[in-house]
Amino acid sequence: MSVATIAGRVVLWVLSIALACVFLLAGVPKLAGAEGHIRHFAHWGYPDWFRLVVGTIETSSALMLLVPRIAFIGAIGIMVIMAGATYTHVIRVPEEAARAPLTLGLLTAAAIVAVARRPKR
Repeated sequence: MSVATIAGRVVLWVLSIALACVFLLAGVPKLAGAEGHIRHFAHWGYPDWFRLVVGTIETSSALMLLVPRIAFIGAIGIMVIMAGATYTHVIRVPEEAARAPLTLGLLTAAAIVAVARRPKR
């Protein structure tokens, strides 16, 4: 195995673990009903049940990133959530547009994992 291959695998694992940590830290409080998340979803005009859907997708996707055989699915879940977050911050609540670079960065990181972990034919 070449040094480049080993380095690529290490980078992929570091990126996957970092994303998993970010989305566990984001999803679990949503599921637990943290007051800040309840307020944010109300401010954005979303029903409270949607917070639970987002938290479930974030948490389950984060865990999937840690299992190579299903990491592709987890990365796609994160990409969907980050596309929705970008929409929310740019279109629904334009005064929060400054948050878009973060959501787009996370979406890009998830896309890298998705490409690297895509199922082989």
